[in-house]
Amino acid sequence: MLFRTFAIFLCFVEVYGHPQCLDYLPPFQSVGNNKYCDAVLSNPVLTQWTCCSASSQSALSVQVAQAVPSSSSCYEYFKNVSCMRCHPYAAHVYDAEFASSFDASTALPGLDTQYCADYYQACAEDLVLPGSTSKLGQVYTQQQWCKAHTILDASYAYPSQKAFNDGPPDVTNGDVLCGDPVMTNVANPIAAVHDNNNSELLYVVEQRGYVYQLNLRTRKRVRWFDMSSKAYVTSRSGDERGLLALVFHPDFSTNLKFYIMYYARYGDTVISEFKVSLSTGLADLSTERVIMSIDQPRSNHNGGALLFKNSDKHKLFITTGDGGGAGDRFGTIGNGQNPKSMLGKILRVDISDETKQYTIPTDNPFVDDNKFAPEIWAWGLRNPWRCSFDKKERLFCADVGQNQREEVDIVEAGKNYGWRGAEGEICYDNALCKGNPGQWELPITTYPRNEGKSITGGHVYRGCLNPNLAGMYLFGDYVSGRIWKLQENENKTWTRHNMKWGSESQCQKGLTGKVQSKILSYGEDAYGEVYILVSSTAQSSDARNGAVYRLVDPSLGADPSSCSSLYDRNLTLSFFNATVKSTVTTVTTTTTITTTTTTTTT
Repeated sequence: MLFRTFAIFLCFVEVYGHPQCLDYLPPFQSVGNNKYCDAVLSNPVLTQWTCCSASSQSALSVQVAQAVPSSSSCYEYFKNVSCMRCHPYAAHVYDAEFASSFDASTALPGLDTQYCADYYQACAEDLVLPGSTSKLGQVYTQQQWCKAHTILDASYAYPSQKAFNDGPPDVTNGDVLCGDPVMTNVANPIAAVHDNNNSELLYVVEQRGYVYQLNLRTRKRVRWFDMSSKAYVTSRSGDERGLLALVFHPDFSTNLKFYIMYYARYGDTVISEFKVSLSTGLADLSTERVIMSIDQPRSNHNGGALLFKNSDKHKLFITTGDGGGAGDRFGTIGNGQNPKSMLGKILRVDISDETKQYTIPTDNPFVDDNKFAPEIWAWGLRNPWRCSFDKKERLFCADVGQNQREEVDIVEAGKNYGWRGAEGEICYDNALCKGNPGQWELPITTYPRNEGKSITGGHVYRGCLNPNLAGMYLFGDYVSGRIWKLQENENKTWTRHNMKWGSESQCQKGLTGKVQSKILSYGEDAYGEVYILVSSTAQSSDARNGAVYRLVDPSLGADPSSCSSLYDRNLTLSFFNATVKSTVTTVTTTTTITTTTTTTTT
């Protein structure tokens, strides 16, 4: 018990009073009409959040009615105490802040001394202990019963709950994250995508040339594709070549097509189509159809994103870097500003005609301008490392800077984003800057080199499980390991917010705040949940020190009934299963909390 007391003291010092349910996940706003416990949580702020869905509260009402007649003076007491499991701070009310030290034999909520005495007096003769024919007063004395309802921090004891006199801490900022490790021991994971077909699968790309099919429910992986004979990368730390991108055709469920970008041994960036074998369910290397091959003058700045818009399923978007080296020293204006070069660009091609490598979409912005390569959709980029479409089909690109600014752009057709004339909002090539005032698009955010030195783009969150993150663009920095979110304002400007990884008490039951610092990429599953792909050092492509984490906001969740079944908490709570002993020296209650991924008896 000394250990438990020490651990909980640390919790108060570290993050006093953060909301947490008994499954060690955050509370949520309940949907549905059954709000059985709302009146119990009399603080108007507390009633906004709960640890029980409407169906759980309905089940609770049945269990309470079975234990005590509604006409009894005990009914309201027993209901109120039982409803503490729905309290958004249930882990504090039950002295359960740390899963490692939570003792099931004390799994009763904290009660004020006088309230507990009144509760016992009202229920001693009417409350039938579940699993028994005995009444409360036949098994426990008032002293024994109220001792079992004593918790270490009395400020959380019901009904006074003095911890909330000034209102509970804000649970709507979403500035803290935990990681759910869905895949570990990975060598430089640089992409994680879904296949538009099976919502339980995530495909994780290793830079060295392997693609793993990961079942998100079972967490089992299968090596699904081996491109290591074609994708060239050395074991040298920081090598930017190799297998760079994967995207599935929007009609993958029927045509079995997917697309890969890789750096070939002969020095080109290659974009190819492949198909899945019907007999094995694995990718078939022999089905390669080369869509495009781009000569790379240097080994770095290869860009590396392949994308489809949902409304434009035959048009493949390809991001390319400026050709590498430093400063885009190719020609008098660099590749980024060269309208004939396909480097430093967003390209868009039609891949629907299998008799050709690709065709030019008739609505490409420069299709009728002979000064431009017709594949170009947008230009003036340096090294766009991770781009993604949001649900409004806006294209977000993180462009790695030279030595002054890292930037995020919303890229639009026909627009010029300035490189090498400008780096973010700052002139890089003064001669080019002077000749193009006001003609370049400005980023929606930038940050200086003292905050990070290599931006990694992410996604606008559109999942269900983390409502605080809805509409936020999540991204980070490979060098500094810092993480941020961008929030869109009413005037179409964007505000950048610092985020941080959660503490031990915030990230429990398989979650962690100890995430490797090198942010390689972000990914997204079929439900819109976002993943971060990391490694522990700037390592070689062969070192299996990487991991893939699902991002979790520990302060506020979503009602399980409103989200997908993949990460549905699906809480089955037995609210008051007292096990009656032959003696009266102890009180034991058993609570079973079931999730789709783990079954834990606490």
